[in-house]
Amino acid sequence: MKLIKSTAVLFLVFFSCNSQSSEQIVNDSVRSYIYSSGKPHKLRSVYGVELPDEGFDSFFIYSPLTSGDIDIYPFIYFDEKTKKSTGDSYTRCDVAISHKSKVLIAPRVFSLDDAKKYIPCVGFDNSNLIVKNKSGSWIIVNAVYQGMSDAPEIVPEVYSFDGERLCYEGKYSLDLASNKISIKELRNKFIISHNDDGCSK
Repeated sequence: MKLIKSTAVLFLVFFSCNSQSSEQIVNDSVRSYIYSSGKPHKLRSVYGVELPDEGFDSFFIYSPLTSGDIDIYPFIYFDEKTKKSTGDSYTRCDVAISHKSKVLIAPRVFSLDDAKKYIPCVGFDNSNLIVKNKSGSWIIVNAVYQGMSDAPEIVPEVYSFDGERLCYEGKYSLDLASNKISIKELRNKFIISHNDDGCSK
């Protein structure tokens, strides 16, 4: 797993890959997304990644998973927005995708019954996958949360991409984690475009 080096702060939703590398574009997009609430604290650790000599930045982007013309970049960051609003300090995990020179990030939202809202996410393991059907792509990432016993807990989280928008799928994430639905069953689900806080703009 490699660290994508930080570059200049730019507000980036869409840039041509002709002038910048795709990794640079993703890095700038993630940085702009995270820094929109102010400069966050630096990460102390990242699951599965050795601490570099210079320490971690306020976010870390894992090496991408590629399927066709979609590149998926799981990332971890310090949640400055929650710290400012509630005083609680958490690290969060999310996903960015690069598709046809466009970078999309689905805001990570939590339902009222989602206990992960109050548990820090410490990174990802390396068993993420993409399943496709005629309506788009289901993206399943395995986020790692620090449980009450300090033992890491791997939790599947589901995103959908219909070719235009990336959405975090809270219900399917909870259903997959509790074995109420299988990946095979999820593959056969039709992706319905959302219009809510859990989708890329």
